[in-house]
Amino acid sequence: MVAGNHATLLVDGPATYAAMLEAIQNATDHINLETYIFEDDDVGHRFADLLLQKQSEGVQVNLIYDSVGCMNTPAAFFQRLREGGVQVLEFNPINPMKVGKEGFLIHRDHERF
Repeated sequence: MVAGNHATLLVDGPATYAAMLEAIQNATDHINLETYIFEDDDVGHRFADLLLQKQSEGVQVNLIYDSVGCMNTPAAFFQRLREGGVQVLEFNPINPMKVGKEGFLIHRDHERF
């Protein structure tokens, strides 16, 4: 706990997305976003477009996405972000040589410790 911080309970997806988009819009120095799923859909494009806008305004944008959670998201989706200056990192990339072996689906970015 740090003095001056506060927490807001977000009860559903629309409230959470609205709060996240507002925080991104209001960022002035940097944005650090970590996500399990980042899809190539309307919601994903709203986030990607805003992240690119903020990067172009001089706000450093850093994104970590999970390899399993985004396995259906085309590489071009993330390449567009990279080309726009966003620092993009794939968390625990899927290794085709290890598929089916122990550990393939463990150690994801959203696990509780």
